[in-house]
This record gives sequence, C-alpha cells and structure tokens, in this order.
Amino acid sequence: MRALLKKIRVGFESLKQPAVAAGAAAFAVAYVLHLAGLGAAAGPVVAAGVTLLAIGLNEWARYRSSTSELGYELDVECFDDGCKDGRISALVENRGRAIVGRAKAVVSVYVLQNDEKKEKKESLQGAIIPGDECKRLLGANVPYGAVLVNERNPRVVGEALPWALPETDTPYRVVLRVGERVYELPYAHITSISPSQRARLLIFQYKLPPKADRPLIAVFSEYGGEGPADVFRPRRACLGLDGNIGYLLEVTVYGEGARKPLTFRICVDLKKLEKISEKLERGTLEELKCK
Repeated sequence: MRALLKKIRVGFESLKQPAVAAGAAAFAVAYVLHLAGLGAAAGPVVAAGVTLLAIGLNEWARYRSSTSELGYELDVECFDDGCKDGRISALVENRGRAIVGRAKAVVSVYVLQNDEKKEKKESLQGAIIPGDECKRLLGANVPYGAVLVNERNPRVVGEALPWALPETDTPYRVVLRVGERVYELPYAHITSISPSQRARLLIFQYKLPPKADRPLIAVFSEYGGEGPADVFRPRRACLGLDGNIGYLLEVTVYGEGARKPLTFRICVDLKKLEKISEKLERGTLEELKCK
C-alpha cells in the first residue's frame, strides 16, 4: 500500500494544473478506499474528483490556447562571395496560435578550453579584442566605442541580444552623435512574434581572413545591427579566434504568451566557421549546436 501511494504522489507532482492533480488524487483515494473495503465512502470522493478534474482540464485547455511554443533554426548571412564576412542568427518561430509579445533574448558567453573544449570559464580575459582594434577589424570609423564589455573584467552573462526587426514604439532610445549629425535610435531588443511567423535574432558577426587580418566574432548588443546607410552599432564584445580557443553561447528567449522560455546553445570555433564559409549547406549550421 505504501509503495502504491508513493507512485501516486510522484505522478501528481508531474502534473502542471493543480485542479487536474487534485482530481486525479481524489480518484486515487477512492481506489485505495475500494481496495480497503470501504466502497461506500468512495462515492463522494469520486464525485469530488470528477468536478476537480473537469475544472482542471478546462484550465489546461485555456492555458494551451493562450500560449505558444517557440522553436528555432540557425541561419547565416554572407556579406561577401566567399562568406568570410557574415553573421549568425537564429530564426525564432512561433509554433502556436497566440502572439508572443515583448519577446526578449539574452546571451551568456563562456570560453571553451583544453583539447576537447569541454572546460568552460566565465571570464573572457585573454580572449577579448580591445575596442580600438575591434573597431579597425570591423571597419567602424566612428568616434565612439565599438564594444560595451568591461575590458578590465570582461564577462558576458545574461546580456540582451537584438532582433533584426524590433518594435520601434518602445520608450528605450539611444542618442549617437557622429560629426555634426545626431542619430536617435530605438534599442532593438524587444519584438513580437505572430503565430506561424519567424523573427530573426542577431547573435554574432564573424570575420575570417582575408576579410580581416585576425579572425574574430563580435557578439551583438541591444543596439542592434546595421541596416542600409545606417550608423555603426556597438557590439557587446569582440572575441579572437584561433585553433586553441572556442566559445559557448547560451541563448534564452522569452516573452508574454510563450509557454516556456526557449533555450539553446551554440559552440563556435575557427574550424567550424571556416567549414561554414567553404560549404554553405543547410545542415552545416547544425555543427554549431553544442552536442
């Protein structure tokens, strides 16, 4: 009897709706009473179980219809014929029937070390490319900084990522002065995703020789990515690439109406990016997903 009750309790804990769990518990109690020869006492318990189960199923159906699940697919955009200069993004898809509003995404970056690149560390010390050098490699001829990370204690943990098509009616603004011109730009870290639609989440830009004399990735920030005839947007961090170092990027997407946060991981190193630039096929980007 004790083992049966333990199994029932474990089953209840796996249920998400309290009323459904309570209804199922009532049926279990009624079954136990029946086994104990107390069938008369089981009737009212069964009636209460039916009521609670009906309420719970109704709540569950309403919850499912008012929320959506998110999915994703990695994508590469090439800025030259050899794809030595490009950016990696995620096409985040709304796979439900409800709008996912005020969708945001955050990224944490870790350095992968040792031969198998299985040891990760949070500090980016030694991997960061200084702001002036990053500016030169990215070709950003602007009077303001190219990176936002603190170069004395570089870490990227839970920082915002931008959308290619963000909402523009948000109160978040940044003012950039370039020469005599002043640009007032909205931050690009909030968007909405309609049912069966996809939104492009910008993750990082990369440059490989000969497009840059030093291979690097530049993680995007809430300032967004450049559009046609646009001013340069600061990156979160510029990170160097060589054969002995790689990076783990943990991305989480959430929003109003999302059934649960979407989380995925990208493992990137110089060898993988070179392979992508040499052989642009749909399956090639799957190698960036951490195993």
